[in-house]
Amino acid sequence: LAQAEAGLRGSPGECARCDERSSPGPLHRLGPLRAPMESQPMEARSGQSEVKSVSAALREAMEQIKAKAPKKSKDLKDECTACLEKLDAAAAAGTTVVADGYMKALKLACEAVGYPKIVSLALECIQKLLGNGFSGSGPDVLKEGGTVVGAGRRRLIDSVIECICECAEQATDETIQLQMIRTLLAAVTSQVSEVHGASLMLAVRTCFQLHRDSKSAMNQRTAQASLMQMLNVVTQRMELSSADISKRSVSFQEVGEVTRKASKVMVPSDLALLPPDKLLNDWMTAYLTRVIDEVVLSNSKGDTLGSLNGDSAPAGKFGWCVVCRAGAAHYCVDTKDPVCGHACKYRNLERIALVETHFGARNADEDRAVNVAVGVGAESVESAESPTMIIEPTSSIPVSEATTAISEVPPKMVSAPSVDEANLDFLVEIIGEKNLNLSHSDALMVFSNLCKLSMKDLPQGQVVDMRLVRSKRLALELALSMLQNCGPVFRSSEPFILVLKKQLCISLIKNSVSPMPKIFGLSLQIFVMLITSFKEHLRAEIGVFIEQIFLRILESGNSQYTHKHRVLQVFYKLCTDASTALELFLNFDCDVDERNIFERMIDCLSKIAQGKYTSVEHANIIQPHQEQELKMLALQALVTLMGSVVDWARRMGEAQRSAIAALPVVEAEPGEEKREESDGEDDARSDSTFATSGGMSTSAASGPHHSIVEQKQRKHDLQIGVNKFNMKPKRGIEYLRQNGFVTDEPLAIANLFRNSELGLDKTAVGDYLGEDKALNKSVLYALVDSDDFRETDLDAALRSFLSIFRLPGEAQKIDRMMEKFAEKFCNDNPERFANADCAFVLSFSLIMLQTDLHNPGIKNKMTKDDFVRNNRGINDGEDLPREYLERLYESVATNPISLKEDDEARNRLESQAAQGSQKLELFARETDLIVQKSQELMQKRSTRQKSSMYVAAQSVEHVRPLFEVACWPMLATLAVLLEMHDTPSSVELCIEGFKHCIRIAARFDMGTEGDG
Repeated sequence: LAQAEAGLRGSPGECARCDERSSPGPLHRLGPLRAPMESQPMEARSGQSEVKSVSAALREAMEQIKAKAPKKSKDLKDECTACLEKLDAAAAAGTTVVADGYMKALKLACEAVGYPKIVSLALECIQKLLGNGFSGSGPDVLKEGGTVVGAGRRRLIDSVIECICECAEQATDETIQLQMIRTLLAAVTSQVSEVHGASLMLAVRTCFQLHRDSKSAMNQRTAQASLMQMLNVVTQRMELSSADISKRSVSFQEVGEVTRKASKVMVPSDLALLPPDKLLNDWMTAYLTRVIDEVVLSNSKGDTLGSLNGDSAPAGKFGWCVVCRAGAAHYCVDTKDPVCGHACKYRNLERIALVETHFGARNADEDRAVNVAVGVGAESVESAESPTMIIEPTSSIPVSEATTAISEVPPKMVSAPSVDEANLDFLVEIIGEKNLNLSHSDALMVFSNLCKLSMKDLPQGQVVDMRLVRSKRLALELALSMLQNCGPVFRSSEPFILVLKKQLCISLIKNSVSPMPKIFGLSLQIFVMLITSFKEHLRAEIGVFIEQIFLRILESGNSQYTHKHRVLQVFYKLCTDASTALELFLNFDCDVDERNIFERMIDCLSKIAQGKYTSVEHANIIQPHQEQELKMLALQALVTLMGSVVDWARRMGEAQRSAIAALPVVEAEPGEEKREESDGEDDARSDSTFATSGGMSTSAASGPHHSIVEQKQRKHDLQIGVNKFNMKPKRGIEYLRQNGFVTDEPLAIANLFRNSELGLDKTAVGDYLGEDKALNKSVLYALVDSDDFRETDLDAALRSFLSIFRLPGEAQKIDRMMEKFAEKFCNDNPERFANADCAFVLSFSLIMLQTDLHNPGIKNKMTKDDFVRNNRGINDGEDLPREYLERLYESVATNPISLKEDDEARNRLESQAAQGSQKLELFARETDLIVQKSQELMQKRSTRQKSSMYVAAQSVEHVRPLFEVACWPMLATLAVLLEMHDTPSSVELCIEGFKHCIRIAARFDMGTEGDG
C-alpha cells in the first residue's frame, strides 16, 4: 500500500526498474518494459532473496498464528505445525519453498472468527507472499472438486481472493479492514499474479463495500486510493494486451509510400540492419513511452512547458519526440506521433514500415473495419486530407488472439454474485460477440458495473443515507478515473462505446440534475471528458446533454447558483477549444434535422452577460454578488471563444501553408504558363486556396465547405418557411413545398406537423387542419389514419391526437376533427363502443370536462356524478359502465389534457411567484421532467442512422458561417456592457472581445459584420 500511495501522491520511492530511490516519474512507476510475467518461469523471476523472503514470511506467520490460535482450533494448530515441519525440511534440503502448499493454513487462519489478530496475521502473510512472487496460477488445491470447472481451469488465486474477501463478514475491526485493502491491492496490481473475471470483480466490490461501510476515515481514503490504483492497472493491462502492431489505424501501405517518397531526400538509416525482434521492441517501447507522456501532460493542467521527461528534457508544444525524446514542436499527421523535426518523423515512418514488412500487413477485412487507433484522442493537428472529415464510429474492433479466450473462463467466473445480475446478460452478449481477451473483458465488466452503481437513485426524503451517497460518489470518481487514464484501445473500442451510450450517459442524465454539489460536479467532469475524447461516437448524446440539461438549468428560474455556476464553467471549458465549438456548430446548427445548439448556447451566454439573472424570476434565488460572478463568467466564455477561434484559424492557416511547402514541385507542361508564387498574405482568399497535405486541388478541397454552407442555408430556408407558416399556414406550406421540404402528398404534410422540433405553432396547425378545403381535410385524414389506437383507452388516444395541435375556436372545425378521430378509434377498437357516435360524444365530453376542471375562472366544478349523468344513453341508447366513466373522470382530473407549451408557460408563471422552499420543490419537479425528456430524446436520436456521422472541423472556412451566427449576440453584449461601465475587468474583456471579432471579420472580408 505504501508503494501504491507513493505512486498516487508522487512522493519519492524505490524504483521498480533500477532499485534506486528517485522521483517517481511515470517510467519508474510502471516498472520495466519487458515481456509479460506469465511467460517467464517462476525460478527465472525469483532471486535468492525472494526465496528467503517467502520462507521467512511463512515461518514468522505460522509461528505467530500457532501461538495465538485457541485450543479449540485444533485443525489450525495442526496445519501450522505441518507447515513449519515442511519449512524445516525445505531448509535442510536446500529446496525452493513453494507457497501454494501453505495456503490451507492461511485460509483456516482467515476463517478464525472472533480472533482479529490471527486474521490480520494471515492477511499480512498473504500480502508478503504476493509481493515476493506468489502467482497463484497453479490448480486450486483449496477447492474440493474445484480443480477443473467447466471448460476452464480454476486457479489457486481465485480461492485466495475469495478467502480474503470472506473476511469482510468479520471486518468490523479497522485493522482487518486496512489489511484486507492492502492484500487485495497487492493481488490485483501484482505483475506476477493476474486476477481476472469474477475474482477481480469480487476484489473490487469488497474494496467498494469497505469504503462505503467503514467508519474510519483513513480506511475510506485508503480503499478509494487502492481502487484507483487497481483500475489503473486494469486499464493499462487492457491497453497493452491489445496494442497489436497489425491493428493500428494508420495505413502502413500509406506509411510505406510516404517513407519511399522521403527516402529520396534521406540518407539510408541503420534500421534495415536491425533484427526484426529488436525493431518490434523499439517500436513497442516508443509506443508505451508516448502513452506515459500523454498521462504526464494530462496531469500537468495545461502547463506543458513546465513538464520534464525521464531525461529532464522540457516538453515541446506536443510533448516529447517519439524517437529521440527531445521536446516535440511538431506533430506527424501520418502516425499522430509527436516529433521534433523531419529527421525523427521519417525515421519513425521507416521503423513502422519495416515492422509491417516483418510481421505482416493487415488483411482486407481489417482494412474495412475501424481498427485500434493508437493516436486517437490526442489534441493535435489532424490529417488534412480534406477540409471536412466525416468520422464513423467503430463497427467492429478486431482483437488479437489471446492465450485464454473468454469462452474458456469457468462458468462461476462469469456468474459470480459480484456482477450485477441485471447487467450480466448485457455484458455476456458483448463479450461473446466481440471475442474479447481477458484483460479487455475485465476492464469492460469493471467499467460497466461502475456505471450501474452510479445509476442507482437515492431515496427521496429529508434524511439521506450517507453510505449511499458515498457509494454513488465513489462510482462516479472511479468511472472518471478510468476515462482519464484510458488509451486508444478504450477510446476506439466498440464494446466500451456501447457501455458509454447505454449506461454511462443514462447515469449522467440522472446525476447532472442532482441537488448534491459533489455528485453534480463529478457528472459535469465526466461530460467534459466525453466531449473531449469520445465526441465522434456520442454525437446524439452530446446534443441532448447541452440542449435538454445544461441550457435548461441556465434558463430555469428555480435552479440554484451552484448549478448555474458549474454549467457555465463547462461552457467556458468548451469555449477554450475552438475545434470543439466549431464541431458543435457543424454537427448541429448546420444539420437540418438538429436544433441550433451552438446558437442557443451563444444566445444564453449573451443574455446572462447582459444581466438576465437580475429579473424577478431569478433574483429570488440568486444574490447580487452571485449574479455578478455569473455575468463575468459568461462574458469570459464569449471572449475566450472568439480568441480561441482566432488562434485556431491562424494555426490551421500555418499548417496548410506548411503542407503546401512540403509538396513536391511539379514542373509545368510545355506550353503551359507557370503559376505565380503566393505572397503569403494571411487573408481569407489565401486560406481558401490552400491545398491539403494529400495534394487535393482547390476545387476539390472546397467541396465539403460548400456542402456545409449549403446545409446551413437550407436550414435557414426551413426556418423562414416555419415563420411563414406560423403567420399564415397556407403561404408557409407553399414556401416549404417550393423549397423541397415537403411534397403535395397529404401524408407528407401530416408528418411535417408531427415534427415537434421544427417550431410550428400549434394554433396555426389546428387552424390549418380545421379548414373545410379538400387539401386540408386530406391532411387531417392522413394525420388521423397514421395513428394506431388499437388497445388504447379513449383518454390516452385523445391525448395523443390533441398533442399535435391546439383545438381551434370554431365549433365546425372541432366537429370535423373529432368526427374523424372517433371514426378511426372505433375502427381500431370495434368492440369498445356500439358505434362511432358514442366515441364522438364521449370525446367531446372529455374536452368539456378538461375545461371545467382546470379553468380557474370556473368556480362550480363538474363532479363525478355530473360527468356520469351527462353521458347516459350515448352508447346507442345504452349506458356505458359507471366504472369506466369514473376512470376517465379520474384520469382527466389528475392528469390534465394540455399542450407541453401551455405547461411550460404555467411553470414559468409559478416560478416567478415562488419563494424559498417553493423554488426547491419546483426545481425537483422540473428535474424529473428533464430526466424523462432527455432519456426519450436520447433513445429517439440514437436510432437515427444519420446520427452515426460526425463532422470534424478541418477547414478555416468553417469559421465564416460560425461567426455570422455568433457576431450579433457578441456585438450586443459587448456594446451593452461598455455602456454600463460595470467594472474595469468587464471593460477590458469587452475591448478584447471587439479585437477578436474585428480580426475575424477582416480575415474573411465580412463587411457587414465588420461595420457592425
